[in-house]
Amino acid sequence: MTKWKKIRGEPIFNLILIALGIFIILESFRVGFGSLERPGSGLFILFCGIVIFSLNGYRLFKAAGTEAVFKKREAIKFLTILAPFLAWIVLIKFLGYVPVTFLCTLCIAKLLDLPRWRWPLLLSLGTTAFCYLLFDHILYLDLPRGFWK
Repeated sequence: MTKWKKIRGEPIFNLILIALGIFIILESFRVGFGSLERPGSGLFILFCGIVIFSLNGYRLFKAAGTEAVFKKREAIKFLTILAPFLAWIVLIKFLGYVPVTFLCTLCIAKLLDLPRWRWPLLLSLGTTAFCYLLFDHILYLDLPRGFWK
C-alpha cells in the first residue's frame, strides 16, 4: 500500500476543518469585536477560527509525504470517546449537571483503559466535585439541575 492510500482521508478532513475555520472567522465579524476597554465575544471566536484555519492549512500542505495521523483502530477509539461528550450534551438538561458529568467522566476514563474501577471512580468523583464547586459555588453559574429541582 502506498503512502497516498494511507492518508487519502486526512486531506479531506483537513479541507473540511479549513472551511470550518473560515466560517468561524466570518462569524466572528458578525458577532463583533467590541472595543479595547470592553472586548466582545467575537475576538475569542476570531482567534479560534484563525487557529483552526492555520493549523489545518499547515497540516494539509505538510502532510503530503508522511504517514497517517490516525490508524483505523485509533480512529474508532477516538470516535467512541466522542460518544460520552455527545451524551453529556443531550442528557444534561434531563438529568442535571452532577450525575451526567460523573457518568460521562467515568465512561471516558474506562474507554481510555484506566485500570480496574477504583481509579476511574475516583477520577470521576473528583472531576465532578471540582467542577461543581468551581462553577456553582465560586463562579455562581446556574448549572442545569435536571429533574432534581
